[in-house]
Amino acid sequence: MYKKMSYWFTRIFIQNGIIKKEEKEVYEYSFEVFISTFLIIVVIFMIALITNRIRISLMFVLGFIFARKTSGGYHAKNHTNCFITTISNYLVFLFIVSTISIKHVYLINIILIIISAFLIYFLAPVEDRNKPLSLKERKRYRLRSKIYVMILILSYFPLARTRVLQIESFSFIFGTFSVSIYLLLGRIKNIKTNPKEKEVQI
Repeated sequence: MYKKMSYWFTRIFIQNGIIKKEEKEVYEYSFEVFISTFLIIVVIFMIALITNRIRISLMFVLGFIFARKTSGGYHAKNHTNCFITTISNYLVFLFIVSTISIKHVYLINIILIIISAFLIYFLAPVEDRNKPLSLKERKRYRLRSKIYVMILILSYFPLARTRVLQIESFSFIFGTFSVSIYLLLGRIKNIKTNPKEKEVQI
């Protein structure tokens, strides 16, 4: 489905002279990623509307996107698996939010931040074999991921003292925590794919 739609969009763009025929493959892949991401966001917010969880769902998505943009992580084999993995992760988040006790949220947030910060700080960036990073890109992403971790810690603890917006904070932190787990899975995947390869930390 994704390939057919991306092919269709690319052909229209070529026919209308918006892109060059030589750039066909690049745009087909870009449209695939866009369509996949768009469908995931649409489904998440449809579920958020049905469950009346719009605000915390938005915080979850923001936490996920911000961390993902700076850290990389696990990539599914295809867009369908990516869709299933992401939506499943979101449903797990909704289940936890619906069962968690408000008096435990503060402690859980602290634990998730510590785990997320540790994994992101020491593992990021994790690249996908289909999208390798140059040395310069690795340095840039590694710096960004460290800055992100510091901002997350420094912004949460002053807020934590007031004990307000704890569920919203949990939602954002869980989105970041999800990415940190993806980082771990991505690193394991890379080691299994090429066990002789030793990734250099910059």
